[in-house]
Amino acid sequence: MPSLHALAYLGYRAVLVQPLKRLAHRGTGLERFEAAYGVEGLLPTDPADRELALLASRCTGCSLCEAGCALAGAAPPLRALGLPAV
Repeated sequence: MPSLHALAYLGYRAVLVQPLKRLAHRGTGLERFEAAYGVEGLLPTDPADRELALLASRCTGCSLCEAGCALAGAAPPLRALGLPAV
């Protein structure tokens, strides 16, 4: 059973600290994300990139589908994922 002290601390965080933190946020969530991670080159992907990554995660690198593969034109991004270029 949680101690009374732990429950009081969680209540304090939920009622006071988190709402005050939300008031201090400047800009949209995307702007804050880009400010924090854009320097490192970690920017959100667009839907086309996510679809390509999903397709690449299924690739086994067998080269049997090379002629009709949607990943054939994406060789540099595949190398970045560690997959063989098709």
